[in-house]
Amino acid sequence: MSQPRRRLGRLVVAVVAVAYAWWVAGLEHFTTSALVAVMAAGALAVSSSRWPRRHRSVPATRRVALGPWPMVLGALLVWELAAFSLSPRATHPTLSSIADAALGPRPIEAAAFVAWLALGRRLAGP
Repeated sequence: MSQPRRRLGRLVVAVVAVAYAWWVAGLEHFTTSALVAVMAAGALAVSSSRWPRRHRSVPATRRVALGPWPMVLGALLVWELAAFSLSPRATHPTLSSIADAALGPRPIEAAAFVAWLALGRRLAGP
């Protein structure tokens, strides 16, 4: 694939991601439709990191150092589950409710969603 076509493809993907993020940011929060929209986009972003690419050398073995990330993710998961099971939400906020309050306006929420997709894709593959 030529360089201009590759750039055009990346531009199209970026425009579609921003438009989709804007649509998702407009959905009613904490609904099934919002959950499905976020999970579908995340699954597509992660799975697209595994699609074959031409002209890209990937080392046969790749050593990954996890460091403290499993502990951090485990602590966040425990917090989310504990806060979800306790009530009221104002006293025991979940990470979702904190993020919902912090992101606020739709443009900020859409930008955070695009960043989340990009980070997920980057972390998932080469």
